[in-house]
Amino acid sequence: MTDAAVAGRLLDEYHERVAARSSMRVLSGSEHQSRVTYRVTQPDGSVQVIRAFRADEPVPVHGRDVAGDNVAEWLTGRARTLAALADAAYAAPRPVRTRTGELVGVAGPWLTWATTYVPGPVVTPTLGQLRQVGAALGRLHSVAALRGGDRIGDGPPGLASRHPAVAVAASHSRLDRVESRLPPAWRPLHAECRTVLTAVAEATGLAESLVHGDVWARNAIQSSPAGVTFVDWETGGLGLAVVDLGNALLECHLDADLPDNQPSR
Repeated sequence: MTDAAVAGRLLDEYHERVAARSSMRVLSGSEHQSRVTYRVTQPDGSVQVIRAFRADEPVPVHGRDVAGDNVAEWLTGRARTLAALADAAYAAPRPVRTRTGELVGVAGPWLTWATTYVPGPVVTPTLGQLRQVGAALGRLHSVAALRGGDRIGDGPPGLASRHPAVAVAASHSRLDRVESRLPPAWRPLHAECRTVLTAVAEATGLAESLVHGDVWARNAIQSSPAGVTFVDWETGGLGLAVVDLGNALLECHLDADLPDNQPSR
């Protein structure tokens, strides 16, 4: 199937009547890979992002520590999370439903997840903007975390990729796989990772909330002079606020202006 054919199927899933007048461009991936992301501009000027994932491929690696092992369950959890944030009027991309009202669409072998597009420049790690990132994260963690049975209609948000119910066991397994190959100087850090995982697993009373899972400069958009909006919610869902905050503190030390493969970043 060509890129044009895939794009046509995706547009038909969401916008049959305006498909011929819509503008699409690829943001990442292609129909030859397991995923492709399009930016769609409608005739009225509104912009959306449509992500498509092959239903017969594994869940993307950053989403594998969530409940369920198939793309449909994973995507549904992400879409429900954004629906919950929309209900709470929290600043985040809004879910775009299919023509039949579904949060996740089906277009041949592809499963689709569409959201609104958040315009604006990517955050640079200045002190003022990092304060706005922190404020946005605090507001996120104050949104009520609704579990199964508390929401009607779409169902509950999915679990975040670092939710202890699934992530602790997976992380222990990864530590097991690398233990024999570690240089001596790294072994104390390896042992400390196990200690932290055990502490998180055994802790009681930790606040569970809706979390983003990957907060750093490239996932924050300066959507207004007074605030930022987080994008890329593929690791988000129900999780521990303290883990989300800790990850954000680490990630915000990364220099977003340098390439990923430069150690100096």
